[in-house]
Amino acid sequence: MPGGPGTLHDSRRPMEPSRCRNTYAVSRHPTPVFRGLKLRGWRWPVTAHADPIASPTAAEAAVAQVAVVGRAVALQQPEWRHQTAVLETGPAPWAPPTGRHGLYDANGRLVLKNLTFPELEAWCAAEGEESPANRALQLWRWMYADPPAGAWVRSLEETRGRQNGFSAKFLSKVGERVSLEGGLQLSLVVRAADGTRKLIFTLTGGEAAGGSVETVLIPITRQQGLRDRLTICVSSQVGCAMNCQFCYTGRMGLLGNLTTAQIVEQVVEARRFLAQEGDRTLLTNLVFMGMGEPLHNTEAVLAASEIISHYLGLHISHNKITISTVGLVPELRSVIARSRVQIALSLHATTDEVRDWIVPVNRRYDLATLVAALEELFPKPDPSNKRQQDQQDQQDQQEQQEQREEHRLRCSQVSTQREGHHVGVESSRLEQQPSLLPEPEPGGGNMAGGSSASAVPPATASAREAGGEVVMKTLIAVSELAGTAGRWLPPLRPTSQQLATTAAGADVYGGQQAGNGTASNCHSSSNDHMGQEGAAGVRGPTASATTRHYSCNSSSSPAGSGSSGGRSLLVEYTMLHGINDTLDDAHRLVDMMSRVNCKINLIVFNPHVGTRFQSSTDEAVTAFRSALVQRGLVCTIRDSRGDDEMAACGQLGNVGLAFRPSPILEAPERFRRFLLPAATGSTTASSKKPAA
Repeated sequence: MPGGPGTLHDSRRPMEPSRCRNTYAVSRHPTPVFRGLKLRGWRWPVTAHADPIASPTAAEAAVAQVAVVGRAVALQQPEWRHQTAVLETGPAPWAPPTGRHGLYDANGRLVLKNLTFPELEAWCAAEGEESPANRALQLWRWMYADPPAGAWVRSLEETRGRQNGFSAKFLSKVGERVSLEGGLQLSLVVRAADGTRKLIFTLTGGEAAGGSVETVLIPITRQQGLRDRLTICVSSQVGCAMNCQFCYTGRMGLLGNLTTAQIVEQVVEARRFLAQEGDRTLLTNLVFMGMGEPLHNTEAVLAASEIISHYLGLHISHNKITISTVGLVPELRSVIARSRVQIALSLHATTDEVRDWIVPVNRRYDLATLVAALEELFPKPDPSNKRQQDQQDQQDQQEQQEQREEHRLRCSQVSTQREGHHVGVESSRLEQQPSLLPEPEPGGGNMAGGSSASAVPPATASAREAGGEVVMKTLIAVSELAGTAGRWLPPLRPTSQQLATTAAGADVYGGQQAGNGTASNCHSSSNDHMGQEGAAGVRGPTASATTRHYSCNSSSSPAGSGSSGGRSLLVEYTMLHGINDTLDDAHRLVDMMSRVNCKINLIVFNPHVGTRFQSSTDEAVTAFRSALVQRGLVCTIRDSRGDDEMAACGQLGNVGLAFRPSPILEAPERFRRFLLPAATGSTTASSKKPAA
């Protein structure tokens, strides 16, 4: 094939400029003299289009002009080199998460257990990994997954030579710059008589390095036929700044916040401990009710909750994670908007006078402010509105049923053509093959909404009555031949009532406005009952599709919408003899929670060294609970677990670590007669009997 620009084969596509910016386009021209000299956007010289065989002079002129272009390109080389250098730069530097302390240890290494999975994936991408998601998953599984998928490793070196371990190249690249340690070590295990185990950890880093925190493993014995499980109570701070007067941890004061890694490592160490003990009991529930106020360390607690609930790691469901708070209102709103975990409120009093004393944070957020926030965040379902909504749903379902029947009849009258021919159906075939006919549902109608007693179209039935052996060709829909039972139908248009409800943004269950995101409320917590309502109203795939699209309500909004997402608040109430255990307190509590979707959990006070409070009598606790139940509240009594080894609620901590214990506040005059003398504070469980 002769060379030259004018001798290209007819079947070849003409040369296109390169789409890659700042690069040379290699010419597909067969002539060597022109290869590699074409610049993006440059056009061949006019003189070069002459045939070099027929016109040698034109060929020499073309070569000369190409040389001129080559020199022009050489003059532009500095600019091209600069632009190419920009393209060859590495990945963007990693941006650490803001507002989270303790990301790096004392040696400057990044502690990977401080990162959620998306943050870990972003770090892997910044490190230049070819597949950041796969590398992040590999790290995640080794840190958190149960064996054999993982092993709760403490360093990358532990994976060397093991199946699915890290390559030597990766270890040499990042091994000196990252750490898989959690910042604490298990130093002591205390076992109570009821099977409760308290794990005491020594901190190796962070704000309170050298101190200790405590975690409790609580066995839950279930009824026969159900497996036992474990609940882990984790700490979020060393000590606590809230200074609740009846809490032993509050006496310590705040010594420091735990990092995300130190919170997560409590769960990891607990799993290691259970594996070493050979205890195969499932660890299913987690509560932030140990040392510290979780919402005083919000960023670390939320990140730890996300890590712990990840299904490829420690896999504790967010529905089984509970964060307890004394009532920090702004932080409470933030947690509800950003997370799907459950919330518990340490209330402990029904008057500002008592709560200002035993829970001093009430002086900042009093009961009026707190209850108003709870009514907004945890609205109680209105039974009257629910009945109206049920009636409206029933009307909507009837209207949808009529629309389906209209759709079926319309299909039976529309001809279906394929390649210009009608679909012909012989009546004899319909009689011989009853399987082609849709089976009627019990009570009339099929799953798609048909309600006729006979599945044969009206035109076919009338032809049968007329008699005759001739072949009848009936124009019917193919869907009627195959049977519409269980088949998907297009979603019906929303009714006028639904459109009005959606436009108004009304919440028939909680009174929330459209700002809570009614369109995305389908993916809610396990408390959402809309799936059951849809299944009860309309059967089959059509029902589920229609329900998911139109029947969502803002009482089950997901995280980020500003509401609780259908969650129920757990109100914790410690029973103190003579202080907050009267029937008047019970009635005030009912009135306070009348518009809050909540459950009450009564806690029997657990004494500790130096306390002046006494636990309520069994009779007082029973009477208090009865008053709540009679007024319509759900109320339970929490068992004291591990109280013989200072492992129960309100007994964690070590006051000896505090260089300046929190002050004991002066009690109101009318409550002083119910307190123990300061010199003979209760130290044993015998103090559960109130003083005469």
